[in-house]
Amino acid sequence: MIISRLNLNNMTELDFYVFIITENEYEWHTHNGEVFIYPYYFQMENFCNFIKDYVTDNVIDAKLYPSCIGIPMDDICSYYGVNVSDIFRTTDSQY
Repeated sequence: MIISRLNLNNMTELDFYVFIITENEYEWHTHNGEVFIYPYYFQMENFCNFIKDYVTDNVIDAKLYPSCIGIPMDDICSYYGVNVSDIFRTTDSQY
């Protein structure tokens, strides 16, 4: 599991990319210029552990759907000093 390999205070764009895109294959797209990921409910514990420093100090304004949760990534990435556009290329958007 990637969490055990990370120093969560020093995550990089690559750490986010590997966790979100490669290891967990979260769906994602942009909406009004903001990037959202869409983990399924059963994936939320793992995602919250991945960003546990952020969720300890902040609230996520998520969108609930029948089978998944829409999570805006801009604030989360900024918290870790990561450029969201380096993880999610808008030309590669899934939608």
